[in-house]
Amino acid sequence: MTMEQVAWDVFFKYPFVGSYIAVYVPLKALAAGLVLIAAYLLWAKAFDERLGKRIFPIAFVATLAYFLLAYVDLATLEFASEGGYHPWCDAYNLCGSYGRASQVFLTPNPTSMIAWGAWSSALLTLITFIALLGYNFAKGLRPLADWVVKIAGPPVAVVAALYTAFLYMQWTARGVLVDASYVVLFALYMLAAAFTAVGALGLRGYAKLGAFAIGLIIAVYLVQMVAASMGLYRQDASEAWRLMTTGATGLFDATYPQISTSFWLGVSLTVASLITAAVGYFKDKKALLAASLVLLIVAVASVEFARLISAQLVPNS
Repeated sequence: MTMEQVAWDVFFKYPFVGSYIAVYVPLKALAAGLVLIAAYLLWAKAFDERLGKRIFPIAFVATLAYFLLAYVDLATLEFASEGGYHPWCDAYNLCGSYGRASQVFLTPNPTSMIAWGAWSSALLTLITFIALLGYNFAKGLRPLADWVVKIAGPPVAVVAALYTAFLYMQWTARGVLVDASYVVLFALYMLAAAFTAVGALGLRGYAKLGAFAIGLIIAVYLVQMVAASMGLYRQDASEAWRLMTTGATGLFDATYPQISTSFWLGVSLTVASLITAAVGYFKDKKALLAASLVLLIVAVASVEFARLISAQLVPNS
């Protein structure tokens, strides 16, 4: 067994289903959090032009990257084997193609969290684009930008930040992902990234909140690991956790050190992000806060990559 195919869904190519999700989770967290903060400051009449010129370019670039990665993920390009498409994916209209991704946008399905994710990503991109234009290129659009951010920003941002956690809970066969704590974890990803970013932009008080949020992320990781070690997860989820933390499982002989390396790298970088954010706050160093944000983005992507891959290597997880 190699890292070129999973054990149970053998027609998937490495890096397997969901790898793009791991990359865009911290990006959408950052974008959604920045829009939420901007909306709050606008309602509080504490948002100034200088801050808008800094926040919205970051929010737009992060959102655009997230939207493009989400679109590629919806295209399910990994649903293929070296010899071509698998009959199973053809029978269920899952064969990889960019045209398939467009179908999600053209076919409303309010019961699907995938549809909620697709539309929230598109709307968040539009919101941040209008705000970018209003604050950086077309001053006449600023009143419109303010109202779009204030009215549409909060609900769209919350959905964009959290829908992946609810999507996981729809995947009832992926036991390691069916965990209500992910709703809390994804909310913390959003708050930690946005608070740290705004702190790096000059609002020092938010840096302190960012450090607290990063600390809570570490706390959730610890609780999850303790729960797994105590056998509180169902068996398939426990085996996936074992794979994440050790790179091995009793279900098969092959080992996957890449998975455990990715997981522990992510945890370590989260700790490093917390330390950097704390030092940046106390010493009022914007560069350190920016570094903390970069570390956090890489950390979240690493942890979530390990989680997604381990879920696909364990049957019924």
